[in-house]
Amino acid sequence: MPTSGPKRPQAGGLLSILLEIAISIGGYYVLRAVGIDVFWSLTLPGIGVAIVAVIATVRRRRVDMLGLLVLFEVAASLSLVLTTHDPRIAAIRGPVYVSIGGLFCLATLVRKQPITAVTTSSLASFGDPARARAFESAWRAVPRYRLIMRAQTAAIGLILLTGSTIQVGILYAQPLSDVAHAIDIANIVNTVMWVAEVAAAVGFMVPARRIVLSIVDRPRDSVAPK
Repeated sequence: MPTSGPKRPQAGGLLSILLEIAISIGGYYVLRAVGIDVFWSLTLPGIGVAIVAVIATVRRRRVDMLGLLVLFEVAASLSLVLTTHDPRIAAIRGPVYVSIGGLFCLATLVRKQPITAVTTSSLASFGDPARARAFESAWRAVPRYRLIMRAQTAAIGLILLTGSTIQVGILYAQPLSDVAHAIDIANIVNTVMWVAEVAAAVGFMVPARRIVLSIVDRPRDSVAPK
């Protein structure tokens, strides 16, 4: 009798990042709407993110690479924000974190497999062993698939790094008296950045998906480089 079923994809760190973004931006505007000042509207969602990240880590009983990055970033940034009481530092917490994520993506290009190859294999296989083997075979045997994954990782990293750098520039170009207006502009840039991010991810996944599906439909011993 089998003792375990197919492994479920581990997306805890990625979900933590997305949840942090949603809580940070959504929480800011909710608190501003009820009259909370800019500094605490930026800081309180960060505290909420820290609580969620710790709870998620405890529930998973392990810390993956992305989850550890979230915990470290939240702890370091909140300590700096609460020490300086500068709303601009609180505002750049998100963009700085995103820029770290962009640099991390680019750094994985020198590894055997870039980050998108690893996460795509984990998430898109949906726990199906046949699909998981197809992703492994595509990376091992199809040069075009490897090129697509590396190009996708480079595009995502550059978009994150460029978008976050623009946001930091906007936030620090304005005086403290106009920081609320600067945050609104930076959030527009943030939205454009994530739309471009999704477009890049989907755009590269279309040809990659075709390669993987062709391997799923093909006998395992007939996989050959293309």
